[in-house]
Amino acid sequence: MMDLKKKIDVRINKNLASKIDKIISEMGFNFNEILFVSDEIIWKNNQQFFKKNFNEQFANFLILKTPQANENFVNVVVKNAQNCKLILAFGSGTINDLCKYSAKKLNKDYIILISALSMNGYASKNASISINNHKKTLEAKLPIAVLCDLLILKNAPWKLNKAGLADVLCFYSCNFDLILNHYVFLQEINFEALEIQQKIIKNFVKNYKNFTINDDKFLRNLLQMILISGWAMTIANSSAPASQSEHLLAHTLTMKYPARTFDILHGRMIASATILSLMNQEKIVEFCNDKLFMKYLENFFDDLNNNDFSQEIIQYFGNDIALECIKEYNLKREYLRKNSKKIINNFQNNSSKIVKIFNKNYFKRELLVEIFNHYDVDFEFEKIGFEDYEINDAQAFAKYIRNRITSSDFS
Repeated sequence: MMDLKKKIDVRINKNLASKIDKIISEMGFNFNEILFVSDEIIWKNNQQFFKKNFNEQFANFLILKTPQANENFVNVVVKNAQNCKLILAFGSGTINDLCKYSAKKLNKDYIILISALSMNGYASKNASISINNHKKTLEAKLPIAVLCDLLILKNAPWKLNKAGLADVLCFYSCNFDLILNHYVFLQEINFEALEIQQKIIKNFVKNYKNFTINDDKFLRNLLQMILISGWAMTIANSSAPASQSEHLLAHTLTMKYPARTFDILHGRMIASATILSLMNQEKIVEFCNDKLFMKYLENFFDDLNNNDFSQEIIQYFGNDIALECIKEYNLKREYLRKNSKKIINNFQNNSSKIVKIFNKNYFKRELLVEIFNHYDVDFEFEKIGFEDYEINDAQAFAKYIRNRITSSDFS
């Protein structure tokens, strides 16, 4: 946390919302130069934590109704922030992404007051924004401050904190995918971003039975993990340390079924997707142990010669999303084709070492299921209305949506 706090003013305490005027003043801003942005439901459920007439002090007070993290709502925030020096956001995933991306477009300062521990992007400088209905990770503004009012966080619906827990525990799926990427596909990864997450999350996993979903110790642990997970993305200058195959699967379902997934929390999708990613990674470990991975790898490169993938993507996603996916996949395919011989030779020469690394870094799916059950985190896709064939199709198409080599490429 120390490195994070050197770059971002992180404040964790009770009653921060009631003292926001003092905090803002200390930072050198006046209320008449600030755009305040929140979600209609979030604001309604938390007004009691702020001073009376709080909303009357700002240059612009923007309350969004059913916002989505897309270019249309970005334009709304950008328009309202034109004449302000600071964007002060109060919310969680969607509000955070909209405001930090808008702040980047306008080169404005940005502060987030967290409304719930529902996701891990508060301390990151990337945002997940849909452009032409294609979910993209885009460069955003690093907040100058992250304000964590423990009374507000305690007041948040528990389903949001469960979603946040799933979002940080996908680290284990991400860790394996990045190890696979580095040692097999020879791409550079940021090991520091993995190590800082592993240290704090490993301690939580070791002690998870000592907490319950509604106690203060759990809340503080979850907050620490969420902040570190976001900071890992910042130091890696990428979402990669906290977004791999499980996020590709979740984003694929969101893009394929936007109406059905609109009300499903991001972290809830990640809970299900992480379990499936761990299952796929377990198969990769088994192939390695059975000395079949070389054949697996050769088949993988043969599949890159399939030139019918463009039509398949168009049929699955529709034209607009497909065009974005095809661009992303062609970048990945170009790298893999260019380096195929080097990758195969590397595995042939270092297979024993790589197998050991895989075994060391695979996280047992059964343990994650135990943790989810302990905190009553739902992780079955069927409970949110997906059929097996829909999940299977999404797993097959997840590899196309982003220029990122993961275990999804073996689905």
